[in-house]
Amino acid sequence: MRAITLAAAALALAGCAGGDVFGFGPAVRGGGWGLPATRAEARPDSMTPPGRRDLGLSVRAFATETDGSVVEIKGATCRVTGGAFAANLATPGRLVIADLGPDAPALTARCTAGALEGAAAVLPDFSWSRGGGNPPQRIAWGMGWTYGYAKVGPLRYPNLRVMMQ
Repeated sequence: MRAITLAAAALALAGCAGGDVFGFGPAVRGGGWGLPATRAEARPDSMTPPGRRDLGLSVRAFATETDGSVVEIKGATCRVTGGAFAANLATPGRLVIADLGPDAPALTARCTAGALEGAAAVLPDFSWSRGGGNPPQRIAWGMGWTYGYAKVGPLRYPNLRVMMQ
């Protein structure tokens, strides 16, 4: 009995562990680990549904050199917008955005660095639309039923790669 109580206490305390960026709660999922993080904030003039958790994605800017090689531009200033969310960040950086499930917006980044500028967009990626999710996801999200719920299951955003000219 004591072992069960200790195990329950350990699990309860493990749930108190902070996220990787912003205080307590579940860890932020997605790309961009190790990059400086910026949270996308909702515009005050719009109503945003509550998020399920936080998602992360990297925002990076690149340019093509005269010899054809691609180099990363560090320090480019980017404005990322999507739905009711917006954020300003410097590349390379990690954007943290709320997981809005089926209401997840497409994200657009517009970046500038000196005379260079560029833009890129990404759509939310629901893994169930590509094949029904894997068995643990199906059990966790829909008790095995996933068909017809392509925008309900696990969501992620691909990393943003902005090509600048």
